[in-house]
Amino acid sequence: MKITNLEKDFMQISVETGKSIGLDTLGSQIFAILYLESEPVSMESIVEKTGYSLTSIFNKLSRMNHMNFVQKIKRPGSKKIFFYLRKDFSEMLKERIILGYEKRIVPLKEKIPNIINKYKKEKLNKKDQQKLKIIEDYNKQITKMEYVMKNMISLMENGK
Repeated sequence: MKITNLEKDFMQISVETGKSIGLDTLGSQIFAILYLESEPVSMESIVEKTGYSLTSIFNKLSRMNHMNFVQKIKRPGSKKIFFYLRKDFSEMLKERIILGYEKRIVPLKEKIPNIINKYKKEKLNKKDQQKLKIIEDYNKQITKMEYVMKNMISLMENGK
C-alpha cells in the first residue's frame, strides 16, 4: 500500500508537532497513519508506509498499546496483528490528563505537605533548609498544576 501525498503531508506535520512535545519520529508517523485510517491497520502496512523494520514497528506499537494510545486487534483466522487509533483525540487527551492528575498530582498533594510539616518542626542544617525551601516551591507548582489540570478537565467535559 503506497503512501499518498496527503498522508505524507499529514505525517510530516505530525512529526514536526510531535517533536515539539518530545515524541520521536516513528511514533509520530504511526500516529498519523493510524489516525487517517477508519479501519485497523496491519503492521506490514505501517512498515511499508514508514520504511522502518517490522521489529521497530512492533516495539513502538506495543508501547503505544500499553499506554492506551492504540488498540491491538487480532482478527479470527488471521495471523496478522492490526492496530487502531481512536479518532476522538480530545477524549483521549482528556483521559490522559485525568490519569496524570490521579496518578501524579493527587499523590503529591497528599504526601508533600506531610514532608514539609514534618521537617518544618525540626532543626535543619543550612543545606536541608534550602532543600526544604525547594520542596515548598515544588508544592506550590503542584498546586498550580492541579488548578490547570482541573480546569482543562472541566472545559473538556463541558465541551467548551
